[in-house]
Amino acid sequence: NIQKDLKLAHLPLDTIKKLPIGKMKNLKNINFIGCFGDPLMHPQLDEIIEFFHRQKIHISTNASLRNVEWWNDLGKNTTIDSVVFCIDGLADTHEIYRRKTSYEKVMANAQSFIQAGGKATWQFIVFKHNEHQIQEAKKLSKDLGFAKIDFMYSDRFDVDNKFAVYENNEHLYDLEKSKDQVLLRDKLGAEPGDKYWKKMNDNKGEISCVWSLAKKLYIHSDGLVYPCCMLGGISAGKEIE
Repeated sequence: NIQKDLKLAHLPLDTIKKLPIGKMKNLKNINFIGCFGDPLMHPQLDEIIEFFHRQKIHISTNASLRNVEWWNDLGKNTTIDSVVFCIDGLADTHEIYRRKTSYEKVMANAQSFIQAGGKATWQFIVFKHNEHQIQEAKKLSKDLGFAKIDFMYSDRFDVDNKFAVYENNEHLYDLEKSKDQVLLRDKLGAEPGDKYWKKMNDNKGEISCVWSLAKKLYIHSDGLVYPCCMLGGISAGKEIE
């Protein structure tokens, strides 16, 4: 189900072209992440990539869009520094979290990109349903030519150990956290269901913003500029208490 108040929009190419990149001498890297979508859904992605031809471009995607020919061309594009392929499991588990994608198509696209010379990273989100496949995924990533494979955990379990998956308002199943995942809620001693962040003020130390340290900015799909993608969620309808 799509969040009801989520504004579905692409960042307009005309808006992007208004960026004075000729004067932005320190602009070295462009990240296409898609916090509320996927970069490959943008109908003018090729033109956007060309606009930033003097920068290094990094793309993070579920890679279930476009065909192998497009991915082959992308692998030859020297503007593309790296692509993160979000593949959360193997053939029998990937689509449990990455719904409406095709594992076979994702792998075909990844291989086309790699074989054309592209630098690819496999990002694997570990859940209970795929944690037994970590070693097999490591081997497969080497066999296919990925530069590396990164394992990470989801923040969907910040409040509860299960996350419900729905389609057309019908409950399908629950995602469950990996047995090895240690939550911030656990570290703070908060019970499941608690709004654990209310405890974060207790004995808090100095706050350092990772986006500020990395000298990054986030541009939302409506063209507004934010200090980081977390604040960008406000305009996407995300409620923050």
